[in-house]
Amino acid sequence: MRKLIPLLAVAVLGLAACQEDVAVPGPDAANAADPFAAPRSEMVAGQLRGPGRGIKDTRVLAAMGRVPRHEFVPAHLRSQAYQDYPLPIGHEQT
Repeated sequence: MRKLIPLLAVAVLGLAACQEDVAVPGPDAANAADPFAAPRSEMVAGQLRGPGRGIKDTRVLAAMGRVPRHEFVPAHLRSQAYQDYPLPIGHEQT
């Protein structure tokens, strides 16, 4: 995971840098086409924008609201991809 974090950070910042005046997805972003839209939106609102981290940069929040974290974890852990705790990703890494 330690190697994955810098890669994700670069990807997120790269996405954010390419966007201008982007709206941060809200709770209404959930739809049938993306079953992970609601958990992703809740992650942004509760974990990132919330008092714990207090991230205010709307471009970073918008990018994090778009990154499909569930695609970076094993299939059996996808339901936990937007929670605020480490998940095993194989080879004794989290």
